Amino acid sequence: MQVTTMPTETKTSLWPIDVSSLDKGSVIPQRELETIVRYKVNHPKYQMAIMHLILWIDRQLEADGRVLVVCQHKGDLRVLTDAEAAVYTARQQRKARRTLVKNHTKGMHVDVTQLDDVQRREHDRNLHLNAAYIAGGETNRRKAIKMLAAPRKTPGALKK
Repeated sequence: MQVTTMPTETKTSLWPIDVSSLDKGSVIPQRELETIVRYKVNHPKYQMAIMHLILWIDRQLEADGRVLVVCQHKGDLRVLTDAEAAVYTARQQRKARRTLVKNHTKGMHVDVTQLDDVQRREHDRNLHLNAAYIAGGETNRRKAIKMLAAPRKTPGALKK
């Protein structure tokens, strides 16, 4: 699908992209992205510009009441199909959980004796919140696994 871009002279938005033309399966090729963000792929600011572009597209879609998953894949910007979005969002959720656990671990190693009272209270509050998120997520994950568990269709291993 060809994504229509607005001419630069009539551009009224941050990026010259017609977001309403995006649909599941749409692809914006790398060549067009270079024109849109005004950086070549090997430029140090290119990736950051693409990230900002994706966030902007997400906000525009949200304002239009549309929920689509947009990501960069092999240099192109893609609006994922439902099958691709299911895999992508699951991976992102696992990544976010690992990041939360890592940050909590790092926070536990902060020397609170070096903090003033206000910073110490804020730090303790953040640690408690992170611990609650982690514990709640683990509890809910276990419940979900039990709820969604399917009965075995193959016989178990024979005991000797």
